[in-house]
Amino acid sequence: MTAWYKKNPGLYRKEQAAIALAQPGMALDIRPSGFRINQEQKWEQECAIAAGIYRLQAPNTMQYDYRIAVVLLDDYPNSPCVVYCNDPKLPIGNIDRHILANGQACLATPADLMCRWKPESGITGFLDEFVAPFLAWQVHFDAYGYPPPWGQRSHGIQGIIEFYAEMLDIPIEPYILKFIPLLAKKNLPKGHEPCPCGYGQRLRKCHFQSVKRARGFISWQIAISDLAALPHNVMITA
Repeated sequence: MTAWYKKNPGLYRKEQAAIALAQPGMALDIRPSGFRINQEQKWEQECAIAAGIYRLQAPNTMQYDYRIAVVLLDDYPNSPCVVYCNDPKLPIGNIDRHILANGQACLATPADLMCRWKPESGITGFLDEFVAPFLAWQVHFDAYGYPPPWGQRSHGIQGIIEFYAEMLDIPIEPYILKFIPLLAKKNLPKGHEPCPCGYGQRLRKCHFQSVKRARGFISWQIAISDLAALPHNVMITA
């Protein structure tokens, strides 16, 4: 795949200027293969990466600085960016702080990211929508020693359940995972199909409107991606 900054150098220059204006402590550059993002993670191929100090402006006029790296993947802006932590205040491998073992910031479930990501908003829109809330969450944790009442979902299967429960607007239950195959169909499921909730009703008499509403937020491609990521035994037993 030809990297986006080679296909569209104008967009690359635009994003460079935008991040320099919004976050002067960061710079977007083409980093060579082997670029070390933090002590745990090297990027193995040439890539566009915005790295440096992100300054979070809090509502109380306080400022908080965090060293991060934002990777703009080769198909950007079709896919959202990936964020890595490189700061002692962001402990790598602390899953309770939503930071993975390689320093990647767990900003949301993949489906949630794709649903909320607006390619036209650019790098600064990504920082505002995803990075600022993540770092504000970290500020609260450091200040009080416990998570705020808002912010990131749970990890793994539970996080996916929470996301689809919200999209389907139904209570959080394990059977929610059984709705994903319906959402992964290219066309709207038929009303005569059995409802995945397990109560023995046809979809039209049960959760049809929930499925129809969820498909307004979740593309069938995203649902397919989530379906492929779930362990097979989870899909059978949930």
